[in-house]
Parts: sequence; structure tokens; C-alpha cells
Amino acid sequence: MTPSSTTSGPAIGPSRVRSAAKPEKVCIFSHFDRESIVRRYVFPYVEAIIAAGFRVTFVSTADRIADDDRDRLETLGADVHIRENKGLDFGSWQYGIEKIGNLESLDQLLLANDSVFGPLFDLGFMFDQMNRTDADFWGVTDSYEGRWHLQSYFLCFNANVIRSEVFREFFRKDFSALPKRQVINQGEIALSQDLILAGFSGAASCPYGALTEGRFDGTRNPTQHYWDELIEQCRCPFVKLLLLRENPNGVENLDRWRDVIARSTTYDISLIEDYLATFGEASPNGSILSVASFYLRRLPYVLRLAIRAAAKAIGNPKGTVLALEQYLAADPARLPPHPGRRPNLAYADLETADAVASHAAGEPLHSDRSRRQA
Repeated sequence: MTPSSTTSGPAIGPSRVRSAAKPEKVCIFSHFDRESIVRRYVFPYVEAIIAAGFRVTFVSTADRIADDDRDRLETLGADVHIRENKGLDFGSWQYGIEKIGNLESLDQLLLANDSVFGPLFDLGFMFDQMNRTDADFWGVTDSYEGRWHLQSYFLCFNANVIRSEVFREFFRKDFSALPKRQVINQGEIALSQDLILAGFSGAASCPYGALTEGRFDGTRNPTQHYWDELIEQCRCPFVKLLLLRENPNGVENLDRWRDVIARSTTYDISLIEDYLATFGEASPNGSILSVASFYLRRLPYVLRLAIRAAAKAIGNPKGTVLALEQYLAADPARLPPHPGRRPNLAYADLETADAVASHAAGEPLHSDRSRRQA
């Protein structure tokens, strides 16, 4: 079973009762390609989402989509839209939500994008597992970069979140007016934080703590630094395009990716190789970035945070404030103990070490239900 984690689960109220009618599940899939191509790896991904029971709204910010690609997507069952390239993925998801219109009819909403290869494993298994948790919203991986959040390449929301005012208010933002860094801060990070503060519970199918064996390192992106553990130990269904194309963090063991995927999954590696043949494959060793990353990871954690803060401040003085926020939010003393190989609670919204100690002793964790917006 894939490791999973959730925050303290709220009681099931009227808003969580499922009707006898067939659940309405929709995925808004964000796509972009500079050459206006739907790459070969995208089609089986969309097909797998549809097989998991979702109706797909495919939103592309490419200049156009070739008729053959559109026909293939529509044959799979996707509803294809093209919009102006503003606001990144959150702009496309916002566009899709506006197209759906009546969110009240939805049982689940999935936000996904084309930044990953996969699924490497059956999505149905992951959905079955996560639907059995008390999570109101969940993703595949979580991160502590900035503040705790679910990484936004794959996010699933249950009906009580979709129908809440905090969710609707979040997607009233003008993402098209935000620069990329702010889309991350006010999009990916803020979405998880806003929902947690509203009293909802979040979860990761492959939680950060299960990858780090209790050693907190908030500077690491799990989809980059722990990509092989995610696949081999957690049965994570995705691997990032950026990792294999650019290896931006200088990960040293990337030369194993073919062997890891071939040995652990039945995924068609030619889909990845076709993409890399066009965009190039990252060198796992020998680059300046790789060497620098090798030595930086051996520096004390606090010193690394200071270096990152200085680097951000050089090009953007406002980055100093963001880096300071990251430092304060990533205080290792606030991190609960590692929950083991089968964690059943998330690291989000656990405010004190006493609460964690009480939970370990068998007492339930309580959330502030008065803030819930049904």
C-alpha cells in the first residue's frame, strides 16, 4: 500500500453525504506547448484520468492545437479549450472552473497538468486509497518550501471543499496579473494554506516524511531529490519532466531513471524518450550546478537557508522577505516526529509538539472545526 498521510479528519457532516446518484467527477487538465503540439505522453495520461471516472476539461494555452490532436483527445472523451497564455496552470484551472459553472453538482474536482510523465501505476488504486481517508483535499506529494503545501501538479478536492466560500474566493484571484514567482506563492502554496486555515484537512499520498526518514530538510523538492524513492517505495505514479530534461537541482543518481522505471513499473519508456529526443536529456553528473549542489547539500541546514536568502535578495529585494518567511516556516522544531513507513497523519496544521505527543499516546488530534466553511 502506498504510504499516505492526513491531518486530523473532521467529522462527516451533511455536506459530505454522497447522493445515490452517480458521482460527478471532473478533471481540469492544464496543457502548454511552445510548438502547439500535444506530446505523445499526454494522451495515455488523459486516458487514465478518464478511466478513473473523471470527465476531462482539457485547457491549452498553446497558440493552437492540431486537428489530429484535438480529434484524438475528443475521441478519448476530453472537452478541448484554448485560452490566452496568462496565469500559468492556475489561470487554466480558473478558466476551467468558470466553464464548469455549477460547482454544486461536483462530487470531486481534480486539477492536473502536463508537467509529469505517467501514470506509472494504476491511478484507480491511489484514488481508492485516498478516498478512504478523512482528507478533504489531497495530492500526490507535499512540500515545505515556503510553507507546507501540496504540490499542484495533481490536486483532488472533495465536494465540501469545492462548495466552500474559501475555495470560490481563492479562484476569484487575477492570476493573469501575477508574475511566475507570485503564482507559486499565491497559487500553489496559498491554496493549501487557505484551506487548512479554513478548517479543512489536507493529505499527501506520498508524504514528505516517508521519504526523509524523519530528517527534515525543507529546502528539498521531493519530486526532484527523492524521485527514485517515490517510485520504488511509495509507488508514486509520476516523474517530473523538468527533472529528466534539466535536472535543475543537480540530482546525482538520475542516470538510473530508465532502470528504476523499467524495473518498478510497466510504463512505456518510449513516451519519455520521444519527449527527451526533442527537448534534450539532463546530464546527471558533471555540470556546474550538479557539483555546486553536491557541496551545498553538505552545508548545515541553516547556512543553506541563508545562502538561498542572499541569492534571492540579489536579483529581487522583495525576495529577502519571502526567504525570511520560508526560514521561519521551515523551523525544524515545529516538525512532528516521523510517523513511520505507513504514516496516517499529515505534517500540516499540527501546531505544537504536545499535540503530536498526545496523538502518539493514542489521543486524537483535534482541529478547529468552527472555522470550517461548508
